[in-house]
Amino acid sequence: MKLKRNQILDLYAVRAHPWLMRYMAPKRHCVAATWVTVAVLKRFNIAAEPVPMKLRALNAKLVDAIARHERGEEVDWEAESRDGAWEVQIGYNTPDQLVGIPDAWNGHLVAYVPSRGVLIDASLSQVSRPHKEMVLPEIAIFAVGRKAPMPGDAYTFEGPGGVVLYYEAIDDMDWRVMRDWARGDARYRQCVNEICDELTRSK
Repeated sequence: MKLKRNQILDLYAVRAHPWLMRYMAPKRHCVAATWVTVAVLKRFNIAAEPVPMKLRALNAKLVDAIARHERGEEVDWEAESRDGAWEVQIGYNTPDQLVGIPDAWNGHLVAYVPSRGVLIDASLSQVSRPHKEMVLPEIAIFAVGRKAPMPGDAYTFEGPGGVVLYYEAIDDMDWRVMRDWARGDARYRQCVNEICDELTRSK
């Protein structure tokens, strides 16, 4: 029985992460994970394209503190932080903060699937901070519609436990020269093969 496109996407989200982690580091692997995602979906005749983003992930305590602040309440941000309010940002670094980090790119790469109108974040696991009450899916699929994300387009999603994710498309193509993308076939071809085998076995 041939898998339908939605089934392939759902299976990818559930089954691919352990294979990704065999070939890439747990942190800063968005370019590699997106290369693999695009390559795997291509094997199943599903077109996908990389989209550079910025990402903010706020835990429920910080979301609550921001809401109180917006209502006009006085908020002690240092006290909120001590109490566990927390945020993870990707793509907001200054150039000085990236000095000394090999093969660094100041962004977060995801895949967009035009036929389904969804984003696939195959490296969302790197944002999880269980000790800060931020436990996110390892791979997430978000519906954004049939209009391809353009620089400046922003999306908000609520994750488990009240975590809020803010994605914003950016005009930055430097990910294309990162070795994880430019040498993706040499570095991750076997990873693609193993994920495709895994999905095929799941029919």
